[in-house]
Amino acid sequence: MKVLRIIFPEMMIYYCKFANSNKGKIKFNFNKESIVKSKPPNTISQFLNQRIRYASKGFDYYKLNTTTELKLLLPFLYVCNLICLISLIIFIQNNQIIYFLPILLKTLADYWVSINFFDKIKEPLNIKYFLILSILHPIYVSSLGLLSPFIHYQWKNND
Repeated sequence: MKVLRIIFPEMMIYYCKFANSNKGKIKFNFNKESIVKSKPPNTISQFLNQRIRYASKGFDYYKLNTTTELKLLLPFLYVCNLICLISLIIFIQNNQIIYFLPILLKTLADYWVSINFFDKIKEPLNIKYFLILSILHPIYVSSLGLLSPFIHYQWKNND
């Protein structure tokens, strides 16, 4: 398998380029020493700007020469998050547990992926943060994904 030594500003672009150069096969390096830690945004405003910046490139991914699977993955993940957001709103209004089911299913799937990742890098998964983010994730992914093409954002150094 070929190794790309190119740094792209957003990880999704990296995955697309890498998948295309390896006939759709991606192998992750779970060596703890290979993890790149970055400083999180300091404010909610910086966080939202970062997420809008990421989301604003959504249509650009389709211009890349990459696999069909990766091109289908983005709308699938967006629709899953949108369904979770709508279900969460209905759940809050009606307080019927059936409307919480999509979030529960997404949370279980995310937990399975996360616990496997954290196990491979031999780090503990903070369940409290995980559960809070399981609720927040569909909210900001759905709303910012929808609004990002219409919102002006600043690049990293100007957050």
